[in-house]
Amino acid sequence: MEQLAGRRVHFLDSRRERFRVSEGKINEMVPAMARLLLSSKRMNDSENADEKTASDFRETGIASFFRDRLSEEFRKRKHQNGSYSVRAFARSIDLSPGSVSEILSGRRSVSYRVSERILSKLELSKFDQARFRESILAEKKAKRLKKIDRRLLPRAHRAEDSSTAIVSEDIDSIRFAIIADWYHYAILEMTFKKDFRLNSYWIARRLGISRDEAKVAVRNLLKAKLLGKRNGRWKKLNASIDTKDQSKSSHFHKQRFFQILEKSAESIRRDSIEERNHTAVTLCLDPAQIPLAKEKIRAFIWSLSRLLEGDRPSRVAELSIQLFPLEAKP
Repeated sequence: MEQLAGRRVHFLDSRRERFRVSEGKINEMVPAMARLLLSSKRMNDSENADEKTASDFRETGIASFFRDRLSEEFRKRKHQNGSYSVRAFARSIDLSPGSVSEILSGRRSVSYRVSERILSKLELSKFDQARFRESILAEKKAKRLKKIDRRLLPRAHRAEDSSTAIVSEDIDSIRFAIIADWYHYAILEMTFKKDFRLNSYWIARRLGISRDEAKVAVRNLLKAKLLGKRNGRWKKLNASIDTKDQSKSSHFHKQRFFQILEKSAESIRRDSIEERNHTAVTLCLDPAQIPLAKEKIRAFIWSLSRLLEGDRPSRVAELSIQLFPLEAKP
């Protein structure tokens, strides 16, 4: 009996030990499961927020332009200088860091005096200045504020008149300026993927950009009416995006091609030769043949892009051809 009792005690101790081990494993798993659930919740919240941004776009209209423009300006400066801070940005537009943070986050609107101070520090086109002032007024009206500085009203009315003249002159150039950064085009092409999601986390992770950049880009594409829903799916609404006057090369065109060249250099360092192609030839050309060569290059790019798209497009890429002089003009 004593021997049997001893075996039973040993058996119970063994079960308790196994239970303690299992309990320990469960305790180790709980934080990981909690993190997974939290991550899933954030993804869903983000997706819902992005869907709301898209669905509410027509209601917000131009009201967010001035805030988007400030955010974009800060982001570009930050991209050029990684140590660039909100404090430095605030100093450059003659505001306090706290005020800038509240404006960018949407917790604070902008008065007439502040708007004129900001515009005097930023290099904006007349069209963007007009939209900047108009968006401030639109936000105040959307919030149904009782007191609105009267000095905003006539400027906004003149902004509508001037914007009409500018838009009717060359609307494509203005739309192009809004979406000059390379990832706008990448997002549009991503809509051809079966697994595309209008989700800033998803887009940012795929393209290697920040979530803020992804959110601003989606908003820009919606504003420019280049992204929209068809048959319940988000789609690229225009087959091609270009400017009317091909002879002009604005600051925004140059910015886009600088970025393309940077992405090309990144690909050389990162991707295997099976995934990319970098071919170049140096020649002595006849300058008179350049216009014809440009026409042939343009036709070739469109033809090759259709071939590459195939029947099952699943990965976004950039196809570009460069022809440029190595020798200075005599």
